[in-house]
Amino acid sequence: SASDSSPRFLDKFANLLHRSKSSMKGTWDYDDREHKVKWWQARIGIDHDLSQLLEHVQKDVLGPFITLLQGEIRGPTLEAIRKHLNPTLENIGVPVSSRSSIYHIAAHARGHSEQSLLGLLSQVLSPPSLGAERDGYNGLLCAEDLEVLVERMQSASDLVGESEPWAEEGNNSDEGHFKHPVLLVLDGESQPFPWESLPLLNPQECYRIPSLSYLHSLVRRSGDPVGRPGVGPYFILNPGGDLLNTQHCFE
Repeated sequence: SASDSSPRFLDKFANLLHRSKSSMKGTWDYDDREHKVKWWQARIGIDHDLSQLLEHVQKDVLGPFITLLQGEIRGPTLEAIRKHLNPTLENIGVPVSSRSSIYHIAAHARGHSEQSLLGLLSQVLSPPSLGAERDGYNGLLCAEDLEVLVERMQSASDLVGESEPWAEEGNNSDEGHFKHPVLLVLDGESQPFPWESLPLLNPQECYRIPSLSYLHSLVRRSGDPVGRPGVGPYFILNPGGDLLNTQHCFE
């Protein structure tokens, strides 16, 4: 289970950090070809082991729950998924207030087995969703309804990209930002781990924030904690007037 694997993968990552630091502190003679080859072999080995660990965390620790770490879909993609799923959701009695998690999982369902999605849905839907009790929904679906829903969700995942005319290769339109950013609030133990480097999160826009209260204060001040999609970063260029080459490079 994820809880059993968590301490082990964090220990393995701590070991990789130790190996990396040791390789940098070693008494290497970089003018010696044999020493240089051994140093590169050590670094490449660390990189390979980190890639293997990231694959393990994604596949075996998080499993289908990694869908909950991916950015929420918006725009035409979200509307297409809603339209695709709503008849099934209405037929099996899931109220509107309980559907946002299902839309989200469906958007990222590609590549996950039917069995893993069944397990994920059974946990996501077992406690009543926020606001669902007022609709008379107890959060429970029978096995047959779950199977029908998963099948429909897997077909809905094929809509991701198809409903985005700007998602074609080579099209750099700002409208291509159809996923909301992911904001990571991490505790001290999990903070060092490179969650952003998980293969499925690699193309995802991720930000680390210190706490939910910090996020709340940002939203209260600006209404948008991470800026509008398509708006790049801002730079303060050469405030001392002595870095003209750097200033020209940025400009």
